Amino acid sequence: MRTRPTMAATALILLVSAGCAGGGSESGRPAAQILTDTQAAAQAADSVTIAGTVARPTAAGTGAATATIELVLTSSGDGRERITGAGQDIDLVKVGSTLYVKGLSAAGATAGYQQLSTTDPRAAPLVAQLDKKAVFDQLIKGGDTVAVTGTATVAGQAAVKVTPGNGAGVLYVADDATHPYPLKVETSSSGAEPTTTGPGPTGALMFTGWDAHTTISPPTGG
Repeated sequence: MRTRPTMAATALILLVSAGCAGGGSESGRPAAQILTDTQAAAQAADSVTIAGTVARPTAAGTGAATATIELVLTSSGDGRERITGAGQDIDLVKVGSTLYVKGLSAAGATAGYQQLSTTDPRAAPLVAQLDKKAVFDQLIKGGDTVAVTGTATVAGQAAVKVTPGNGAGVLYVADDATHPYPLKVETSSSGAEPTTTGPGPTGALMFTGWDAHTTISPPTGG
């Protein structure tokens, strides 16, 4: 099984890191405090769904490879990630100490789900992608240079716009001091950070289903 990260598998971290590298409301608070508040809210929630589409120009410069991502994370450590597009169709499901993997099989292996113990060294980089705490520790980093650049409405909810100093994107945080959850992150072609293989990904991801008490079940046929 190949566990080396692919363009689609790394798109979530690359995109959101670019956007975040960064009873009341958040809008009057300093940007650094808003990042601290939204990180705490994200970590305290028992579950969240992250979904959207990202694209990165191809190495040949003849177009863009596009991937659709759906990531469900829970505080229990269970999670699910589905990536489609960019020539890939990947499904990762973690339930307890078992990781179910589909779409990363070596040539000639079964087309169904493979099961790995989470203690298997091959599973480690994949399990990390489904670890809610690790994901948000990477996505929202306190201490980065950020600025509040306005307000907006995201899915009917008031939000504060937080932009990193390099202008690489925008993080939309719920304008709610009680539940200042991340609502959306987006990058533009002019701001996306380049990677070692070319220009960085662009697009938008939505954060929904906060604290929805989501339960992850083993996949059918797993």
